[in-house]
Amino acid sequence: MNALLIFSKYPSSGNVKTRLGQDLGMEFAANLHAAFLQDLIKEHQEKDYLLLLACPSKDKEAFETLYTQLEFYEVRGSNLGDHMLFAFQDLLPNFEKIAIIGSDIPTLKTERIHQAFSLLNNKDLVLGPDTGGGYYLVAMKEPLDIFSGITFSQGIDFEQTTKKIKQQNTHYALLPSETDIDIKEDLTKIKNKLDPDSATARILS
Repeated sequence: MNALLIFSKYPSSGNVKTRLGQDLGMEFAANLHAAFLQDLIKEHQEKDYLLLLACPSKDKEAFETLYTQLEFYEVRGSNLGDHMLFAFQDLLPNFEKIAIIGSDIPTLKTERIHQAFSLLNNKDLVLGPDTGGGYYLVAMKEPLDIFSGITFSQGIDFEQTTKKIKQQNTHYALLPSETDIDIKEDLTKIKNKLDPDSATARILS
């Protein structure tokens, strides 16, 4: 069986989407983050892959109260690179393939996850680049340390990671680019992709 991990902090004011919060208010940004997460869970739950929510240990109890139907994974390590590498190392013994995404891409569909898993049949690694210079998805079938030394959340992580992958002679594939929501301007890019009944569309209306 395959698994999809959504990495997320608990959606409380000042804890998530702080760049958006500077423009829209921290409370609204937290509510928006919660809507993103709600839409992603609705889209990816009860599919032919297992959905897990990966979160810091301090947020797990609150998340378990909010999403009683989900399975959880507590992230380990001191930075995002550690979180992802340890997740692959901890969980791949139990799954054939694993994809990790963030909670900033509420329009991501099941078909994209299936595409990533399919590409892993002939590749060691799959990346989904986002329009801000990072990546919205990384998928593996064996743990690979491609994250050490990467500067995340500065718009250069995709470039740095692909450079490292090439240096390691790792066979990889790229998914189509998607918009990862980090700043107010990103919201306008996804409005026409939103289901009108989605939690994200409702909060933006």
